[in-house]
Amino acid sequence: MKPFQSFTMVRQPLELVWLTLRDRLPEIAASLDDLESIEVLERKAEADNRLLLLNRWSAKQQIPHLLRDKLGVSSIYWLDRALWDDSTHVCSWSIEPSVMPDHIECRGVTTYSPAMAGRGTKVTFEGYFTLKPGFLDGLPAFWNRCFPGSSKPWCLP
Repeated sequence: MKPFQSFTMVRQPLELVWLTLRDRLPEIAASLDDLESIEVLERKAEADNRLLLLNRWSAKQQIPHLLRDKLGVSSIYWLDRALWDDSTHVCSWSIEPSVMPDHIECRGVTTYSPAMAGRGTKVTFEGYFTLKPGFLDGLPAFWNRCFPGSSKPWCLP
């Protein structure tokens, strides 16, 4: 398991940042170079001021032809399951990639808090990424390199 954490400061009020990222994410994706789109697949109001969102993020990059059959997909996308809690301004999320989803686990939380005397927002992003054993077993031999935990006894030079 590989933990990660980062934060950024946004010069906009907390409620504006929170609502924009929760409700207008597909519009934001249109301006990002690496993303083709973000599609809202499910939007469900839960109890206690929580909202469950299921989004499909599609990357502009395509999987090389050489790997498409082996991986069983031609495009790179991932499902983002997120629970947005309006009372705490915390979003708990998990990512399910299109490529080898049984071998990759990624979960975390994004916390939004007031900053800059209420004129800004601190966005803290933290979670973990796990590459489970056997990830490299399904790939062609030339893709197997010296990754920690690899079951392969050899590596490419």
